[in-house]
Amino acid sequence: MARMFSDEEKLRVWKRRIFYAETEAVFIHGGTHLLRHSMTTTMLRNGALFEDIGQILRHNSPDSTRIYAKVDFHSLRPLAPQWPGQTL
Repeated sequence: MARMFSDEEKLRVWKRRIFYAETEAVFIHGGTHLLRHSMTTTMLRNGALFEDIGQILRHNSPDSTRIYAKVDFHSLRPLAPQWPGQTL
């Protein structure tokens, strides 16, 4: 069963993420949408469960959280075999 985040832990995650995201580039080029996506991507890459991410993003439905389940080519590259004759 997935571990539940306490309200204090959720708040701590948001404060840390907002601190790092408070740059002009983030708010000019994507605002809170970019913040949520970058935070979710980081959490997924570090092994967070969708249930936990859904809690932090305050989603009412797991379907809302599933939009973040996209192919992460950066993480998959080391797992792919090298194409014959290709150098990386």
